[in-house]
Amino acid sequence: MLAQRDSVLNKAVAIRMELSRDERLRLLAEAREKARRDEADLMWGAHQEGMQQGVQQGRQEGQARVIALMREGYTPEQIESILHSEQSGQ
Repeated sequence: MLAQRDSVLNKAVAIRMELSRDERLRLLAEAREKARRDEADLMWGAHQEGMQQGVQQGRQEGQARVIALMREGYTPEQIESILHSEQSGQ
């Protein structure tokens, strides 16, 4: 009976050790996945911020170009034509 009890305890210890090892692997995999998602989120945020800055800079440059053309005496229709031709590369 003592030998049977030791066998059951040894089996229980072996199962617990296997579960502990599996738990560590699961936690490690979860940590890696979280790090990957966090990095992707940071990259997406940086991309969005860069896009917003680019749009803002483009607007400022466009406004400055329109003001410069107005100061040169161009009419709104002429400015529109000039800007359109600049955008299309003509």
